[in-house]
Amino acid sequence: MIFYIATTFREFDGSANDQIQRLFLERLSSESEVDIKLIVTTFGERNVKKTLDEYMLNYEIFEEEKNNYRFSLTNVLLNAINNSYINPNDFVIWTTCDVIFDHNFFLSIKNHAQMCTKGISIVSHPHLIFSDIQALKDNRYVIHGPNDGIDFLGFSGAALSEDFKRDIKLNFFSDWGVFEHFLVAVAVKNNLKRINLFSETKAKKICNDRLVNNENDKYFQMSLNKNWPVLNDYIKKYSLSKKFKYLVYCNLQYSIPSIINLIVYRIRFTANYASYTKLSIKSFISSKIPYKLKCKIKKVLIK
Repeated sequence: MIFYIATTFREFDGSANDQIQRLFLERLSSESEVDIKLIVTTFGERNVKKTLDEYMLNYEIFEEEKNNYRFSLTNVLLNAINNSYINPNDFVIWTTCDVIFDHNFFLSIKNHAQMCTKGISIVSHPHLIFSDIQALKDNRYVIHGPNDGIDFLGFSGAALSEDFKRDIKLNFFSDWGVFEHFLVAVAVKNNLKRINLFSETKAKKICNDRLVNNENDKYFQMSLNKNWPVLNDYIKKYSLSKKFKYLVYCNLQYSIPSIINLIVYRIRFTANYASYTKLSIKSFISSKIPYKLKCKIKKVLIK
């Protein structure tokens, strides 16, 4: 089994983000139990190849032209799954470059994948969130819960059917946001076995400085405005649930393998699930109220 890690990088320029990316690479280069190959897509970033050589990793780089976007997470994943050398027993992981995987992460995936005869998708969610590198060294983290972002998803080679690849290719996501919602929807639509390994192995995310690259609230909102319609069109086309817009719903699509671990997990995040249930009920009721009546109610409430 070979693990193909599909990702992209910010520039290696000596910044704090540079150091976070180097920790990501150090973790991969230290892995001795499984074979790893990085499938890197660049969008004009500097010093990527030079830095990868420093860590003596097996890698392949795809250089993309920038159009009306800074980068495309669709292309990052496509460049990995379109390769003919990926076998059914191999595994592809789409991830951001600020995630540090636990020491047993790859072996845990390997064990579950080998027990599954059909396509499988894996997450470890929610992530452990570290404010910076020093927080990682001090093991100071927070866990926001199932309503937090999913910064990596994995798929076995057996999951990469032509339908799966077509779903990715025909639905283009660029810049930040929504892509993880879409990938979960793709896993559900393609009837993959879905496992959440949170109880077995953790993913540690170090918060990078997005303002360095001018990734501010305005940029993030612009990204969402482009990407939400793509997700909405996809779930409408295949009659999937509109609830994929909620990260808690996406989280619920992945099962915890052990009954005991599942009970502990659900108890731990009871508040998150209760909040989601309340929001779902509110959304359902709102959907049944005619638009004109909603407007009248709002006017009354404002007065």
